[in-house]
Amino acid sequence: TLNSMEKDVPVEEIAAGVKRVAEAVNVPVVVFGLGEKEKDAAVLPVVAKMCSGLNLLIGPILKENHQEIATVALEHGHAIIAQISMDINLAKDLNIRLGKYFPVDRVIIDPLTCVAGYGLEYAYSTMERIRLAAIVHDDKTLQSPLIAKVGKEAWKTKEAIQDVGKGIVWEAATAFSLLLSGADIVTMRHPESLQRVKAMIS
Repeated sequence: TLNSMEKDVPVEEIAAGVKRVAEAVNVPVVVFGLGEKEKDAAVLPVVAKMCSGLNLLIGPILKENHQEIATVALEHGHAIIAQISMDINLAKDLNIRLGKYFPVDRVIIDPLTCVAGYGLEYAYSTMERIRLAAIVHDDKTLQSPLIAKVGKEAWKTKEAIQDVGKGIVWEAATAFSLLLSGADIVTMRHPESLQRVKAMIS
């Protein structure tokens, strides 16, 4: 997550920082803006250009700014995260719009994430409905992978802020639940949460 965007760090400095990280690691890099349409539309295209050819996963792409960001991402060889607010019809609509000029096999759907005790059932049912529509009804517009940004949401809860142990449980329980609902990627923050999820999967 580009937290430096909240501090109004110059765009070129943000993009240069992303490039340094992407060039220094040998794992896929996900670059996530603030989810604010104007700020993301100003910063993410610059990141895409400066990191040309590094095959980043860039988002969030919203209905309101998809052309400004996605066209530049495509030109420079990146994949994108299409974000919608817990609605299967909105996911379908945005993917149809993107599909007119962007390869759908390079699109990840982010239907937003809620953690345990804060609306997890809504996030779960949305992902489940998207996945079922894609598989059972062979809906091509919904066959993109799903991502859940669990870590960011889990560690904002009062339980996690007050008690690290509870935060680990909150993050792990949410991540495992959303994997069961159909998520392909979950982003996590605490190493122990990650180990617990790996243990549950195995």
